[in-house]
Amino acid sequence: MSFRQIISKHRKLWQKFAANWFYFKTSQARRLIKIFKGLWFLILWPLEISGDLLFAPRAKAKSLKLPPNPKILIIKIDQLGDVLFSTWLLPALKRQWPQSQIDYLINPKSAAVLQNNPNIQKLNFWSNWLLANIPGRQKISLKTRWQKFKQNRAANKLTKKELKAAKYDLIINGRGFWPSSNFLGRSLGGGLVSFDISQFSFLANIIVPYDLKAWEEINYKNLLEKIGVAPEIIKNLDARGQFYNFPPRAGQTPATHPDQAPESIWILSPVSYDPEKTWSPKIWQKFIEIWLKQNPGPRLVISGLKEQLDWLEQIKKGFLQKPWLLSRLNFLTDLNIGQLAELIKNSQGFIGLESFPAHLAIAFKKPTYCLVNSRLFYVPNLSRQKLVDGR
Repeated sequence: MSFRQIISKHRKLWQKFAANWFYFKTSQARRLIKIFKGLWFLILWPLEISGDLLFAPRAKAKSLKLPPNPKILIIKIDQLGDVLFSTWLLPALKRQWPQSQIDYLINPKSAAVLQNNPNIQKLNFWSNWLLANIPGRQKISLKTRWQKFKQNRAANKLTKKELKAAKYDLIINGRGFWPSSNFLGRSLGGGLVSFDISQFSFLANIIVPYDLKAWEEINYKNLLEKIGVAPEIIKNLDARGQFYNFPPRAGQTPATHPDQAPESIWILSPVSYDPEKTWSPKIWQKFIEIWLKQNPGPRLVISGLKEQLDWLEQIKKGFLQKPWLLSRLNFLTDLNIGQLAELIKNSQGFIGLESFPAHLAIAFKKPTYCLVNSRLFYVPNLSRQKLVDGR
């Protein structure tokens, strides 16, 4: 990185800090998250700028000399939707290096997203204690947190030993934001590729500039170019995730399910782990009623997790006095990831939030409409749209 690139990187980091820190019209839980992230940044930023000034200006590899059959590790310790989206990189890597071995390092909770993917040879698991214990996200006791920390540390130690023994030629850190895993990636040997705003990116062999205002696929395509994927391969990529982990059927493997004709249903997923990302139940009731009246044919399947049942019941109550509308609604809260994926794949389209179910719908090339609480997610100069419309 040149001195100009270092300045550009830290301008972006402070833009993110400002966007996070100076908007506090949120719930108490999200304010805790904001405060934690802000303090974490302020404490570690001096180390970040020091590392950049000391190490990043040194000659970095413009490209990596990889063998014809490289061993590649993708580090994506992130949310489910981000993990799924990253899988559209796999066809590009396989076309460039057909004999390559591609492994993933993920949070154990993401395993169902990647299982049965024919382009992935092995899933490795890493529990990031910091990400899992950001204040405001989980209500568990300090004793339980400490016990989980000890368990995760022991498991991570074994995983790291196995990863070192694998001797990867290329390690891709796919997480652009803090906290990141560049210390871990660097310790495994091989060539490390990282986005510039990833934490301690100065440890990487190749540093890829991250554009805060660009679509995520553009940043990923820049990464692919930096590691040597041919331009004609990148040009023809379709930025949709890959999903193969459907429930098995008699005489078939999960990855060989035949496509079925879409049923006359649409999927509505109105809930997120972040309650501020969605509308209130009353607004969803109004939306559902309008949608049903304007679309008299299909049924609407409203999906969510088991722990979201109470919230979905609040939506359902608005239709108890309107049985002619309630008869066209199905509420499903007991689906695993594979069942949800199959439901979306065999539907006519998806309505919901910019979350994991939306990534599934986009992967299956379904009409997808993503609605968000714009008061929370619209940030001047960083976000150009108050309403996000799925591709």
